[in-house]
Amino acid sequence: MEMAIHESGVQTFEALVLARYQLSTQVLYHPVRCIYDLYLTEYHMALPDSFMDTPAKILRQNDITMLTKIVSGTGYEMALFSILSLKYFHQVAEGL
Repeated sequence: MEMAIHESGVQTFEALVLARYQLSTQVLYHPVRCIYDLYLTEYHMALPDSFMDTPAKILRQNDITMLTKIVSGTGYEMALFSILSLKYFHQVAEGL
């Protein structure tokens, strides 16, 4: 891939590269965020199959509807407790 950058835009491009690096290391792959991804995945897997058995049901879900379901206290209890209490394991797997 080749890209042409005007001489006056080199610093801006460097800032973009640095910002993307910081986003990926500090936010996207932060250990706590990764653990919460695991909890949310386990929570969704514990829901009954009928909860999301059609595309229409899946498309009706959003952050608000799922948060309401989590707060109502149904589903995978360990994930539910961890999500609501902000208590979490400090390591997802060995080697992290």
